[in-house]
Amino acid sequence: MGVLEKESRKKKYNSGMGEPFEVTKSPIEGNGGFATRVIKKGERICLMQGEEISVQELRKRYEAGEERSTDPLQVDRAVYVDMEARYVAINHSCDPNAAIIHRNELVALRDIQLGEEIFYDYSATDWPNDEYWDGYDAWVMPCRCGASSCRKTITEWQYLPKEVQYKFVRGGVVQDYILKKYSNQT
Repeated sequence: MGVLEKESRKKKYNSGMGEPFEVTKSPIEGNGGFATRVIKKGERICLMQGEEISVQELRKRYEAGEERSTDPLQVDRAVYVDMEARYVAINHSCDPNAAIIHRNELVALRDIQLGEEIFYDYSATDWPNDEYWDGYDAWVMPCRCGASSCRKTITEWQYLPKEVQYKFVRGGVVQDYILKKYSNQT
């Protein structure tokens, strides 16, 4: 067992109290996270929490049917947070009102009104893992966000239109590991 795998079993993100959203039925799909008060632009909504696992552990769980490959949040090249259900419930939008920064911090991109559903762009959080997962197919799923800018498909960072990538990077609303990889490519 590798060091990363041993460490992944120890490291957990604990649930926060007082987060400004509740999980309830979403008109988009399944459940969603809805603001329980006005959330101001730039305000932290929550830390996306759960068990930290390696890509190898994710693959093992996925192949055993214990995990959907789309649920864990990638937080580094080969590290994921197997998120608690309340964080998995936060839906995707191609026109998000929130984004994940640093490692796992969800922040408001604009003021979010009481009762409004909270969304982030899943494609802005996932970098390909081909080198760690033989036979890995690009992470893809249909998008049902309904935004006028809907791309119809949710996939990895590399497939985002360049202008969308640039908007996230220029706005400083992208995870640290994505920013590092992006900077190395440009």
